[in-house]
Amino acid sequence: MQSRSRTRPFWLSAGSRSEVDAAVVGGGMTGVAIAYFLALLGYTVRVFEERGSFALGASGRNGGHLSPGPLEISGADHERAREVLRFEHQTVRQIQEFVDQEGIRCDLRFGGHVRLAGSEEEFEALKGSAQLLQEEGYPVELWGAEEVERKLKSYPGVFAGGLFNPAGAQWNPAAFTYALAERAEEAGAVFHFRTRVLRVEQAQSGFHVMTSAGVFPAKRVVYANNAWAGRLGVERITPVRGQALVTEPAPSMWDFGASTVPGAAAYWLQLPNGKIVLGGLRSLSPSKEVGEFNEEQLHPAVSAGLRSFLRHHFPALQDLQIEAEWTGIMGFSPDGNPLVGELQPGVWILGGYSGHGMPVILSAAEALAALIAGKEPQIPIPQAYRPDRF
Repeated sequence: MQSRSRTRPFWLSAGSRSEVDAAVVGGGMTGVAIAYFLALLGYTVRVFEERGSFALGASGRNGGHLSPGPLEISGADHERAREVLRFEHQTVRQIQEFVDQEGIRCDLRFGGHVRLAGSEEEFEALKGSAQLLQEEGYPVELWGAEEVERKLKSYPGVFAGGLFNPAGAQWNPAAFTYALAERAEEAGAVFHFRTRVLRVEQAQSGFHVMTSAGVFPAKRVVYANNAWAGRLGVERITPVRGQALVTEPAPSMWDFGASTVPGAAAYWLQLPNGKIVLGGLRSLSPSKEVGEFNEEQLHPAVSAGLRSFLRHHFPALQDLQIEAEWTGIMGFSPDGNPLVGELQPGVWILGGYSGHGMPVILSAAEALAALIAGKEPQIPIPQAYRPDRF
């Protein structure tokens, strides 16, 4: 993509700026995290963010869940799923330790998370997952239809059962990103806002990052812009638009998060102030919102489905007012697993979370920073995340 300007002033050329060890594209949680860990290793880092602040993309537009998974795994995928499960549970523990040690205020609370089946067939699948998870030592619980009705305060018969994971958490991901960004800046990372990366060019030594603010030389580049990586030539990540809303304060309903299966259905939680955050239902769009980049547009069918969901499932939530509604663009990979690693010599990627990035990002960023520095990660990156698997 070409810059709007047809000419390039000499003063904005690569030679007028010092080369950094790493240029990071994206100022969401991913970009902030990789910048933080690289800076801790002594690397000079520039982070380029097209918008005016941190976490204005999916990091600040998601549903507020921090739940390790996957919870639905088959025998054929068991070995790979075990590795992913360990990694995601470790990420959640790492976040908890980091929040506690640094005194970060991000409303982190461990209420657990329940996946809900709408049919007996779906519940049978959850039972199979529960058995595998329990064999691995994860203390998940199966809830029958009556227990689900009692604990969720739902109408009879709307859910056939559920699989509860006590390791699930809820939080404010934007607040966590802001706090992490402060620590990244303290460690020496430099952030460039309202600076769009147009393309990355191979240079005689390293790369030239061509931006709307000029050319920046870097020894290596990290794509941390998730759904927008495709604009820079990464063909394995597809944008998918999600949608969510928040209600006025409601009566106390749940201290855990919840979602229905399959994954594109609905997910919700109640905040400490009583407000309910509900998202999902993109399956109500004919395109399932695949390929959508527009964050300013609400899909009317998805919006209608979200607005009617609570009153159709919970008798105590009949007349709640909607306070806000928004969208966010997720990045999906072909197999649902993220891409973490080296795309080509000197070009690295961390993205493609497929709507499940929160229990991945922090540990993946730390591990990727170690690999960039030629070190062995403390927590190995799962084989399922390798970019060369496609």
